[in-house]
Amino acid sequence: MRGKRYRIGIDVGLNSVGLAAVEVSDENSPVRLLNAQSVIHDGGVDPQKNKEAITRKNMSGVARRTRRMRRRKRERLHKLDMLLGKFGYPVIEPESLDKPFEEWHVRAELATRYIEDDELRRESISIALRHMARHRGWRNPYRQVDSLISDNPYSKQYGELKEKAKAYNDDATAAEEESTPAQLVVAMLDAGYAEAPRLRWRTGSKNRMRKAICRYV
Repeated sequence: MRGKRYRIGIDVGLNSVGLAAVEVSDENSPVRLLNAQSVIHDGGVDPQKNKEAITRKNMSGVARRTRRMRRRKRERLHKLDMLLGKFGYPVIEPESLDKPFEEWHVRAELATRYIEDDELRRESISIALRHMARHRGWRNPYRQVDSLISDNPYSKQYGELKEKAKAYNDDATAAEEESTPAQLVVAMLDAGYAEAPRLRWRTGSKNRMRKAICRYV
């Protein structure tokens, strides 16, 4: 005597899985429904990003890339400090500087004139390099070094910074075509940009000012 025969069906959907177990005859005709159920799932969508339908895999990728970016940035900054020390340049922490926004003034001075004093020049170069490394000052790693030799158009951010500098201080520095971002920032600071009423804040005005400037550099 032959035993009972069964068929199991699985229906996979975007947000659910249907399961069914059926007893069938020798002719594969259904005889009895043993069980049928539907299992609801989230389709891999992150519960906190339900409206945007962003998956868990996508969210974990964002976090992973952010951790990798921060780790590589720390490594690059550490390597820069090691190279500065190797070539005899002092590593000066921003917290040790006396004046606010002194890094911008140092960068502007280096772009304006040659500093005769060797020790002061080395200190200024070190401050400028470490400041640029923390404010998007490096070239695009996906472009060849040879591209730096050719004439490249100014970025949109540079144009915005230049227009803002002209609006606050219409002097020769702000009008020059070859002004560096640091020179433009210093021109704005000298014109009282840091004390502008719309930038005042009960607490953290210095940090807010830094963010307002650094988005252009």
